[in-house]
Amino acid sequence: MKTNRLLAMIFSIFIFITWSTQVFAGISCRIQGEVTDRDTGNPIAGAWVLLYRVDYGIVKSLKTDNKGYFRFDTPDVYPGRKYFIQSKAPGYVPLIPEYYSQNVKPEYYDEIFRPFIMAEGQIKHIKITLEKGGSLSGVIYKKDSTGVSVFNGVTVKLLKKKKTDEYFLSDKDFLIGEERMRVDSIETDAEGRFLFSELEPSDDSIPDEYVIDLDKDGYYNMPFITGIKIKKGVQKYLEHTVMLADSPVLIGTVKIN
Repeated sequence: MKTNRLLAMIFSIFIFITWSTQVFAGISCRIQGEVTDRDTGNPIAGAWVLLYRVDYGIVKSLKTDNKGYFRFDTPDVYPGRKYFIQSKAPGYVPLIPEYYSQNVKPEYYDEIFRPFIMAEGQIKHIKITLEKGGSLSGVIYKKDSTGVSVFNGVTVKLLKKKKTDEYFLSDKDFLIGEERMRVDSIETDAEGRFLFSELEPSDDSIPDEYVIDLDKDGYYNMPFITGIKIKKGVQKYLEHTVMLADSPVLIGTVKIN
């Protein structure tokens, strides 16, 4: 008798699971795809893939497998919700919202983020291609009456000049003649060195370039370093000497009538 009851209970559980699977299978959905190198087409293993929901923010992040494959399932993906996928990998230009201006022009929003709405039971396949980035390293020196020495603790602000109709909007604090975008900033170390990596390569077909603005308390009117071009997969090295004018020093007593 107990055996019959146990069998009946197991059968009931099996029926319920089967029914639940059939009912909920119709509303589940999936986002999957690959991350590849833009130039070679080879898969990028270990690339971060970020799933964003437009009305919520980041939902989940994961890394691609050795074939560059990624997959998001329920409960991270719901039908009727609007999502977009972004990605980043070491040595590549990041394809993530933070890389762009916080004030993206509305007419470019869909083009940058490519949002989409998931349907019930939909399996959406996305192929992401990442571009190899370049890097910029160097040393900043200063020259004054005492001679030439490394300029440590200087904030190196890297900006990129873009076409006026590009997605990027100028940071007005760093507007230099034409529109430029602030990309990143870093302080030189004790040896005056700095390094920026995973930079978007310069495009020779348009008049774009990187610009460096130097900033340090107590020093003013330091010149911009302009005309910097970044090449894909190449580390550009830069040495720059800042000419500092000595401030006049008054010795003794000054009498003002």
